[in-house]
Amino acid sequence: MALYIKQDHITNGLEKSIATGNWDVKRFKMHRKGVSQVLSRLSFIGALGSMTRISPQFEKTRKVSGPRALQPSQCHSLGVEDLALLSAEELHAPGSFLVIFNGLILGKHRQPQRFASAMRKLRRSGKIGEFVSIFVNEKQLSRADTLLYLLVYPQRPLLTTKSIELVGYDKLGAGQNATVAVMSYSGYDIEDAIVMNKSSLDRGFGRCVAMKKYTVIKETYTNGTSDAILRPNKEKVGSNMQILDDDGIAAPGEIVRNHDVLVNKFTPRNTRDRGSRDIDYKEAPSKYKGPEGETTVIDRVILSSDTNDKLSIKFIVRHTRRPEVGDKFSSRHGQKGVCGTIVQQEDFPFSERGICPDLIMNPHGFPSRMTVGKMIELLGGKAGVSCGRFHYGSAFGEPSGHADKVEDISYTLVKHGFSYSGKDFIYSGLRLGEMERDCLIAYGASMMIFERLMLSSDPYQVQAFLSWNKNAYDMPKK
Repeated sequence: MALYIKQDHITNGLEKSIATGNWDVKRFKMHRKGVSQVLSRLSFIGALGSMTRISPQFEKTRKVSGPRALQPSQCHSLGVEDLALLSAEELHAPGSFLVIFNGLILGKHRQPQRFASAMRKLRRSGKIGEFVSIFVNEKQLSRADTLLYLLVYPQRPLLTTKSIELVGYDKLGAGQNATVAVMSYSGYDIEDAIVMNKSSLDRGFGRCVAMKKYTVIKETYTNGTSDAILRPNKEKVGSNMQILDDDGIAAPGEIVRNHDVLVNKFTPRNTRDRGSRDIDYKEAPSKYKGPEGETTVIDRVILSSDTNDKLSIKFIVRHTRRPEVGDKFSSRHGQKGVCGTIVQQEDFPFSERGICPDLIMNPHGFPSRMTVGKMIELLGGKAGVSCGRFHYGSAFGEPSGHADKVEDISYTLVKHGFSYSGKDFIYSGLRLGEMERDCLIAYGASMMIFERLMLSSDPYQVQAFLSWNKNAYDMPKK
C-alpha cells in the first residue's frame, strides 16, 4: 500500500506555496495570493516595512480612504599566522578568523578585535592609508541576496522624530543630507524630475555599490557522469580566462568584464548511456554577462551544496554606480522623482554666500501633496546646519521636548543671519545681463568682460586670406 502513496505530497505542496506565495486548496475552493512574500533587503527601513506589513482584506481596486489613512498605531608582529604552516583542521577551528585584504587571504588570527584595534592605531598614525576600511566580520555568509544596494556615504538625517528613535532608524544611515533649492529650472524638472549638480556627484553624492549574485551549478547526470572544472589555459590566444585561479574558478578581487569566464566548466557529451569508461567532454564555460564597457569586481566566491547535493558556486559581483539621468530618487516624505538633467556647477544657481545646491526640486510637488512635514524638514535642516544641533521634525510642538516649533526654528534662522521663512536669494549661473556688464565696466575688469561676452558665447575660428600689393610699398613718394 505504501508504494502507491506519494510520501512527499504535503512537502511539495508546502514548498510550492511558500515559494510562489499562492495558497490554493481546490477542495475548499481557496485561492489566495501573496500569503508569503520575499523579504526585501534593499534597505533597513524596507526590510523593517516588509516584516511589519499587514495584508488588507478589502479589494485593492476599490478607492477606500479609511485603510490608506495614517493610523496612530503605525507611529514606531600583529599575531597573523601564515596559512602555509596550518592544516585544514587548524584553519577552520572555532575562534579562527581569516585576515582578508581586498578578497585575498593573508593569514589567520585568533584575537580579531585586538588585531583590528592595532590596525586602526596604524591608520591613525599615518602608517597605512586613511581610506583603508577595517572591520571584523563575525558571521560566515552562506546565503547571498540576489540584489543588494550599499550606499557609499550614508549620513544621519538632521531632523528626526521620536518614532524614528524608537525604531533605531537614526542609528543606521540610509540616505544623505542634500542642499535643496525649491525652484523651477529650465523645464528639466517638470513632473517631479530633479536637476542635479555634477560637482556634487563627483564628490560622491548619491553614489552606491550594487551587488548581484551569479550561481553556477556543477551538474550530475542520470548515467553517473558529471561536469568537470579544469585548470585554465591562460596562454591560449584570445583567452578570456585571465581572472581564473588554478582551480578553474574566478578569484575574489579580480576585475571582470563582459564575456569573461567565471568557471572553466566542461560537460560530458554523452549524458544518457551508461557503461562508457572513456568520457568525452566538451567546453561549456560559464561566462559573465554584464553591461558592455563597464567593469565590475568579484567581491566574494562561495562554495556550497544545494538541496540536491550538487556543488553550487556563488559569485557576489559588485559594481560602483553614480547617479545618471533617469535614476529615481526620493525624500523621506515620498516625494519621488527621476533625475532630469545633470548640470555643471558653474552653470548652477548659487546663493549670496556662494553656496550651490546639490539638487533642484520643483515647487509644484507641494500644493497637491500637502507634505507640510517636508517644509518643516527644510526649515529645520537649515537651522540645524547653522546652529549645529539635531532637531525634531514632528508637526506639532510637544511639552515633552520631542518636537521643535516652527517659530523656534525660524528664530534660530534669523539669529544666524537667514530669512525668517527660510527663503534665500538665488543668483543664476547661466546669465550675465546688461546691468552685470555695466558693473564689470565700472570695475574695469576688461578680461572678465572679454571672457564672458566673447569666449563664453561660443567662439569659433575661421581661415582668413590676406593679400597685398608689394609694388605699392616700393613706389617712391612724391
